[in-house]
Amino acid sequence: MPYGNDLWYLGDFLQPDSPLIGPSAIRQALPVATLANRLIWWLVFTSPLTYIYAVDALPPGDDPRDVIALEFPVLLLVSLLIAGGTIYRRKRALVDPIRAGEIDLSTPEGLGRAFTPFMLNVALSSAIAIFGLALTIWSDISGYTLAFCTASMVLMYSHRPTAEDLQPPRSGDSRDPN
Repeated sequence: MPYGNDLWYLGDFLQPDSPLIGPSAIRQALPVATLANRLIWWLVFTSPLTYIYAVDALPPGDDPRDVIALEFPVLLLVSLLIAGGTIYRRKRALVDPIRAGEIDLSTPEGLGRAFTPFMLNVALSSAIAIFGLALTIWSDISGYTLAFCTASMVLMYSHRPTAEDLQPPRSGDSRDPN
């Protein structure tokens, strides 16, 4: 890549036919997996790792609060609602329309239509990790960050731009999208 490109230091790593990753039919045929979407997803996907590191660097508090009483159940319930909501929204706003041909990912309009629900799902999935960070700061129990960050990363992995169910149907493919 030329030196003037902002991503010159990444070399071929983010290219669809990267020799580091190997060729992938999904990466080659899936327009949702644009360079920008993949880069944003990787940055957000790895952000919970910084929360885990930050929690380990925190000094212990003088008077840790017991968050089990109210905050933990509330944030756990909100996290479960976010997880269920993003999975439902992904199916309704991305998977079903792509499979039905309502979103044409080969056009800028189609990519634009897919970008908003994609980014909303990734951002909401990241919020789950932030809930764990908040619980840890309030309680001085680092297990909250580890548990919520793990759940967040698993959810974000399901929303990755290279997921097979985001692949447009091939011509002559008679699979039912439901």
